[in-house]
Amino acid sequence: MIMNNEKIQMVGYCRVSTATQNTERQVAELEEYAKRNNVKLMRVFAEQISGAVKNENRPELSAMVNYVISKPNVHKVIVWELSRLGRNTLEVLKMAICFPRGPYPPLCIPGGLTYSPARRTAREKTYFSPQD
Repeated sequence: MIMNNEKIQMVGYCRVSTATQNTERQVAELEEYAKRNNVKLMRVFAEQISGAVKNENRPELSAMVNYVISKPNVHKVIVWELSRLGRNTLEVLKMAICFPRGPYPPLCIPGGLTYSPARRTAREKTYFSPQD
């Protein structure tokens, strides 16, 4: 439980798909989001790996999940874009199950989209569509 004077603590994850891309912009946006919202960004995991690679074969994603599970003081996982967490809706939902529970949604996207299994917004209902 967060005390009134305690900052929300987050862990970030960034991914790019090709060797010609880099994660600098995503990392910078996560850092800016944390600063703007007065939250502590504890660590950012970043990797260059194709979106076609299954989640279980993504080393930094696995490291991030293990880190979050081992740190009870992590309140949220922040990603630049929801698609960074999986190739399809099922993979994203499996990832969300791994994230912390408590008074805060487990997933936070800088654009304002949050995912909480109990409370989906209209925007999330559009993203989590059956055609995925």
